[in-house]
Amino acid sequence: TIQKDLQFTDQFAPTVKKCNAHLSKKEIQKQLRQLARTGTPLALCLSASSKNTIEWRLYDTTLCTMLQGKKYKKKGSAERGWAHAIADGTWKTLTGNDGFFSSKIAYCKNAQVNGKNIRNIYIADFDGSNEELIVEASTITVAPRWHTTKPELFYSEYTDTNVQLMATSLKKKKTTISDLDGISMLASFAGNGK
Repeated sequence: TIQKDLQFTDQFAPTVKKCNAHLSKKEIQKQLRQLARTGTPLALCLSASSKNTIEWRLYDTTLCTMLQGKKYKKKGSAERGWAHAIADGTWKTLTGNDGFFSSKIAYCKNAQVNGKNIRNIYIADFDGSNEELIVEASTITVAPRWHTTKPELFYSEYTDTNVQLMATSLKKKKTTISDLDGISMLASFAGNGK
């Protein structure tokens, strides 16, 4: 996943090499010099220090120095989420900009159910892979918007009598934000998340 993430940027052509996780500092420097001689300027070394922790270290092979090293606690059960977070850290180290690999996109998709048009909401990884149905409704849902500080998705749902503003958390079920007569839609958030 990390390899795929970094290739997506067209800035890297990463390859994967398995090594002994318990290399001495001297052996690591020897490996880094070999990589530098073959034209590989950077090396990202990963090792599982425990069942729930992954260590990663990014090296400049030409100088045999570590640019960044961090322990990352695994969050959630999807391994690709852990890998996206490591790719984000690598990107931040190399460019100074926040990574985008952990981002999720939200979108609507039309479907026909018993001759009736409906529109459901899906999320996917930053590159459109790993599609997941988030909101399955017998109505039309439109305009998904991510909350700026929480893993919540706001959207508008057309009912027979009005348009309601709805929300769903990636951890909870959907909830109605407004159940008023008339149209209530398209959430917008201030910088502080309100």
